[in-house]
Amino acid sequence: MGAIKSATATYLRIYGKYKFRLVTDIVWIMVNVLTFAFMGGVIEPKAGTINYSFTEFFMVGILFWTFFEAPYINTVMIVPEEAGNGTLGILYTNGVTPFRVMVSQMLSSTLINVLLALFVVFPIIVFVGAINIYSLSYPLLLLLVPVLVVCWFFMMAVGIIFGSLALLVKKLGGTAGVVVQGLKIASGFFFPIVGFPTIIQPIVEKIPITIGLSMTRDILILKTVSNVLDNMFWLCSGTIFIFLLSYAIYMSAERKARLLGNIESY
Repeated sequence: MGAIKSATATYLRIYGKYKFRLVTDIVWIMVNVLTFAFMGGVIEPKAGTINYSFTEFFMVGILFWTFFEAPYINTVMIVPEEAGNGTLGILYTNGVTPFRVMVSQMLSSTLINVLLALFVVFPIIVFVGAINIYSLSYPLLLLLVPVLVVCWFFMMAVGIIFGSLALLVKKLGGTAGVVVQGLKIASGFFFPIVGFPTIIQPIVEKIPITIGLSMTRDILILKTVSNVLDNMFWLCSGTIFIFLLSYAIYMSAERKARLLGNIESY
């Protein structure tokens, strides 16, 4: 834990040095919020699809994914980034494994994006009228905390799976972006999951990130959540499975990378 804490603090200091990047991230988030707010105002959901406006649908989706998208991408890309700087082998010989590097990057990036979500995205969403803060159910907001935390572990696990590939493949290309877009589609970010073919809907509904976004919309928009125990069971069990799978994949990739000498001479 000491190595992870130290590495997380280091990445936070690095973020502090790149203020222009932080500003552009904020501008990009605002552009996305305003774009989807406009789309939500001109698109009407089909009868029986959702029980609220598409503006609310899009806005809560943006808020939800602000917590996870950038941290996930940064987690996937940190191994090739450290390798490009020539520091991956140095970190490894000092006991900071690529696994700890990825966890530290996820933690530090999440801290930044939590602030962006709470102090940039949320106020804009309230301003456009997608969320009425005076009608929020505060007891339900407490349920939102474990939902977001479990989803965070799920996204970190997915990030570790694809970040581990960087130990064996030097050029990941747009892998991180492709995967996150696929997860956003599956989670119901762009359109309700009832739009999926009926044959795959039962599968999509059990993906932890899909459950998390659905529960978040229920809490913030409908002010109620149904099937809490069932949802939390699939949310937690699916996340545990993916996390164990990610660790197994990482250990296999690290073992092979050590045999090939990839880490020390990346």
